[in-house]
Amino acid sequence: MEPSIPEWVIRLCEAGGRAPSADNSQPWRFVWDGEELRLTVDEVRAQGLGQDHPALFLALGAVIENIIQAVQAAGLPLACVRMSDGSGHPREFLRVSVPPDRPLIPRVPALLERHTHRGDFSKAPLPASVRARLGAMEEPPARAMILEDRAVIRQLARLIERASEARFRNQELHRWFAQSLRYGHEADKGDGLAVDTLHLPPGGALLLRWTADWKHMAALNRFGAYKLFGGLEAAKVRRCGAIIAIIGSTRSQASMIASGRLMERMWLQLNADGVAVHPFFGLTDQVIRWRRGWLPAALREQAARIAKETAALLGLGDEEVLIVLRAGMARKSPKRSRRLPLSEVLAVVAPA
Repeated sequence: MEPSIPEWVIRLCEAGGRAPSADNSQPWRFVWDGEELRLTVDEVRAQGLGQDHPALFLALGAVIENIIQAVQAAGLPLACVRMSDGSGHPREFLRVSVPPDRPLIPRVPALLERHTHRGDFSKAPLPASVRARLGAMEEPPARAMILEDRAVIRQLARLIERASEARFRNQELHRWFAQSLRYGHEADKGDGLAVDTLHLPPGGALLLRWTADWKHMAALNRFGAYKLFGGLEAAKVRRCGAIIAIIGSTRSQASMIASGRLMERMWLQLNADGVAVHPFFGLTDQVIRWRRGWLPAALREQAARIAKETAALLGLGDEEVLIVLRAGMARKSPKRSRRLPLSEVLAVVAPA
């Protein structure tokens, strides 16, 4: 007989499920067995990324951060939360148990209202108070670099532009992106990238739908379409108050999860302070694919140069950029992404 679901479990799933993930894939699953709530990987939703892709661990780190903040908001001791190493089947990363006299887990607005904004930002610098709060945040072995020098931002934008160009020349990545897009009522399902959240110019949605067919994209690429798409992405990177680069190591699962936690903590704080955030993972993805031998031969040399130039620009040694966030004051309110319903992300099982 399946156990009933207490309110505190629902609240933690709601909080955890507001975490960001690659193209809103939400590659996690919560499991409730009547005693503990567990965070595991949904292997079906994660299969587009791959079992050990850094984007998966960044997302799991963000879920963990949300759950820990929700537990703390309830005044519960952190001993209620136990981290796991992802071993076993299903892969498990967190367990939460709450005493019988548990207080109600509150709905924390900062967790539920975190959002991505893909629209236009002001170039005005971040307020000193906001920067100070970000600068005090730590989650070793991950760390963050807050970039405000306009010359550095322009150079980083150029590197992201080249990574984006490569992405639109890669049939596998193009297929993944096209399959993640949700048009109109398709977005009501709650996963993927809702096209109405992308802040596209007039005709942009029609162009996306047409170029979702790789034959069309490949044909346009002969005329340099990939350069157009890369340039549009770089233009957004340049328009911001600051860039936040989350630094860690893709060779360490612990570092990738810590990077996800730090990313989410900063993102939550920025949104709470009224600052918009837009993530860029393309640069990291190209470098990862080059290092792991996942790129077509025609794209490998460019990815190698991107990796070398990024390390030189940011003064990195063995560390890597895990993700880039542009931050700034937005000119318009964002259209927020949907989330999968609880029934899709929470499994209830009989006690062992």
